[in-house]
Amino acid sequence: MNSVVMVNSFYKLFIQNLFATKGRANRGEYILRLLTMFFVGYFGEFIIEINHTNDSNNVWIVLFFLVILTLIFFLLVLCVIAMFLVTHRRLHDLNASGWWQLITFIPLGQILMIGFIFFKGTPGPNRYGPPPENNDNIVYPSTTYEKDNASIITVLCLVAIILFTIWQFIYVKNHALSEMALEDSTKKESKDSSLLAKKASELMDNKQNKEALEYINQALELEPKNSVFLIKKSEILYNLKDYNESIKYLNFILKEDPYNMQALGNLIAPLYRLGRYQESIGVCDKLISLKLPISNNHMFHALKARSLYKLEEYEEMLVSLDIALSMKPDYKPALALKSKALSALEGTKRTNRFGKEPKT
Repeated sequence: MNSVVMVNSFYKLFIQNLFATKGRANRGEYILRLLTMFFVGYFGEFIIEINHTNDSNNVWIVLFFLVILTLIFFLLVLCVIAMFLVTHRRLHDLNASGWWQLITFIPLGQILMIGFIFFKGTPGPNRYGPPPENNDNIVYPSTTYEKDNASIITVLCLVAIILFTIWQFIYVKNHALSEMALEDSTKKESKDSSLLAKKASELMDNKQNKEALEYINQALELEPKNSVFLIKKSEILYNLKDYNESIKYLNFILKEDPYNMQALGNLIAPLYRLGRYQESIGVCDKLISLKLPISNNHMFHALKARSLYKLEEYEEMLVSLDIALSMKPDYKPALALKSKALSALEGTKRTNRFGKEPKT
C-alpha cells in the first residue's frame, strides 16, 4: 500500500468525518470505527493489568501509568462519541433516521441494530445525500480506497486479536496465581491461629491465664472476628478477674450474633460478679425463653435464682429453683440454693412477725 494513500485513508476515516453528523457512512468506515473503539478498550485493559502486576513504588513509574491511563480514558470517550456519530451516518446510508440507534437502549435492540448496520447502503442518492465515496464493498474491494480500507481493517483486527490474547493470558495467569496465593495464605493463617488458640486452651487448663492471653491475642490478630477465639479470650479475662473486658468481648460477639448460646451463657457470670444482678437475670431469661433442647436449661434457672437471692426475691427464687429441680432433681447447686432460700424466707417471716429477727 502506498504510504501517501494510507495516510490519506486514515485522514478521511479518522479525522475528516470524526464528528460529522450529516451525510452518509459506508460499512467500511463503520467497521473501522468499531474496531478502533475495541482496540482502545483492550489496550486500556492491557495497561491496567500491567499496572496491577507492577510492584514498583517508583513515583515516576506510577506517574507514567497514570498519564497513560488518563490519555486512554479520554481517547476511549472520544471513540464512543465518534461511534455514536458514525452510527448516525451509517443509518443515513440506509435511508433511515440516525435516531433509530436509540433502540439499542431497549432489550434486544442491540441485536436489531447490528443487523441493520451491516446491510448494504441504498444505491445512489437518498434523502440524506449522495452515496459515500466507496459504496461499501469491503469483502471484494475494487477501488484503491476500498483496498486501503480493507488493509487498515486487517491490520487493526490482527493488532486487536494479539493484544486481546496477551491480555487474556496475563489476566488468567495473574488471577490464578492470586487465587492460589490467597488460598495458601488463608490456610496457613487458619492453621496458625488454630494452633495458637489450642496452646491458649492448654495454658488455661494449667491456670496460666496471662500466658494464655498472649497466645489468644496472637490468634485474634490473624482472625479478628473468629467468635470461638473471642469467647476464649473472654473466658481468660474472666479468670483474670477483668470482668468488664470479658463482658466487652462477649457483647461484641452478641452484636453480630444475638443468639450465640455460648456467649450468652458466659455473660451471666461476669455480670453477677460485678453485682449487675438484673442484667444477669435478663440474660438467663433470654436463654430460658429460647426453649432449646439442651441439657443445661436447669442450670440457667439455678443461675437466675442465684441473682434473685442477691436481690432478696426469695419467692421468685424458689419458683426458678423448683423448675430447675424438676428438670434435674439431684442438681446440688439448686438444692443448696433452695435450702438458703427457705432459710432466708423463714427469717423474713420472723422479722415481719416480731419486728426483728430473734437471736439464736
